[in-house]
Amino acid sequence: MATRSSRLRRALCAALALFTWLVAQAQAPADEARQAERIRAERAAADAVYERKVQECAARFAVTSCVDAARAERHAVQVRLDREQQVIDDAKRQRRAAERQRGIDSKLAGEESAKRESAARARSQARPAASAPAKAAPAPASGASSAARSAKPQPDAALRAEQEARARRAYELKLLQAEAHRREVEQRNAERARKANPGAPLPLPAASAGASAPR
Repeated sequence: MATRSSRLRRALCAALALFTWLVAQAQAPADEARQAERIRAERAAADAVYERKVQECAARFAVTSCVDAARAERHAVQVRLDREQQVIDDAKRQRRAAERQRGIDSKLAGEESAKRESAARARSQARPAASAPAKAAPAPASGASSAARSAKPQPDAALRAEQEARARRAYELKLLQAEAHRREVEQRNAERARKANPGAPLPLPAASAGASAPR
């Protein structure tokens, strides 16, 4: 009874943890959107404050030092917002990578289950064929050995098919992981280029990882 109760508590804890994680994943995009909108608003406000202070500096005697101070103040705000934006971007990349990995794992699990079922069917079909000569009239020893040799290729063929499918899945997994890595590198390079040249146009989105994987 104590063991059953302990198992039930562990199952409930696991279910609660899964539910909490799912809720957090569902709320993450909305939170990221709100944070991104807040950062855009603060950037616009910092630019507006800078423009106003530059105009005020024009009426002062030390124009250069006044403008430098305004520029430094705006730069400090931009650095802080850049760090906050980087945190949001990193969270997005991690969530998308986790989603891609879950999709890959689910696909591989489905294929593995189908292959096991196929191998089990092949073995079950091979058993009646192997036991059929025992019900028939006695045959010469050479005929029995020939029947045994002819019955062996079926399990071997199923095993080879399963090995080939496993190798193909491993190859597809490598392709998907390589595409995901390439997209992350391109996004990091694009972010660095944007920070180095804020006026440059945003790059076109890269093709999805699913489009590059073999079908």
